[in-house]
Parts: sequence; C-alpha cells; structure tokens
Amino acid sequence: MNVNIERVIALREAFNTVKKRHKAKALPNFEERKKRLRAVRESSVGNAELLEKAIESLKSNGITVHLARTREEALELTLKEIGNEKLVVKSKSNVTKKIELAKELEKHGIRAIETDFGD
Repeated sequence: MNVNIERVIALREAFNTVKKRHKAKALPNFEERKKRLRAVRESSVGNAELLEKAIESLKSNGITVHLARTREEALELTLKEIGNEKLVVKSKSNVTKKIELAKELEKHGIRAIETDFGD
C-alpha cells in the first residue's frame, strides 16, 4: 500500500483545526445540553402517546401519515406512494438506510437522489 505521508499530515492538521474551531465556538453548557438531549431522546423513542400526538399534529397540518410496523410494510407503503415515478428525491436517514430503501427503489427501476436537506 502506497501511503502519501504529506496528505496524511495535511488531513491530520485539518482535523485538528476543525476540532479547535469547534471547541472555541462551543455552546455554553454543552455537556449539560447533551445530557438533556439524551434524556429527551430516551423518553421519546418508543413513547406511543408522544407518537400519537405527533401524528395528530402532522395530520392537522395537512400531511399524510403512514405508520409501518415492519421493514416490508414501510417499503410497500413507500413504493405505493411513489407510484409510477422513476425519479425521486429523498432525505438521508438512518431509517431508510436500515430498511435498505435505496436498494429497493433501484430494484424497481427508481432512481433516488439523496439530499441532506433534513440536516
């Protein structure tokens, strides 16, 4: 394997610069905020009451909501929603990675352009 030492050094310096900038611009009480975020996430994931409230809110704003309980059901609902389209734009998502949505779309001749608009 041919390693470009100069490039490795340059990358290391770039990462160190990013870390320094991040540290310098760190939010006040960053560690406390991380703890609060973890606590909120832990109390939210799997919370059926909170999910129902979110669904009601989305629907009241005119958004169609589909609730899938399995990978197969999620893929089926997605393909049904896409219909005969052959080009779609989708947001990056851990859920879509986990259910392998991109592979399924490709299998059906659907080209997916992935964005990071959600970030």
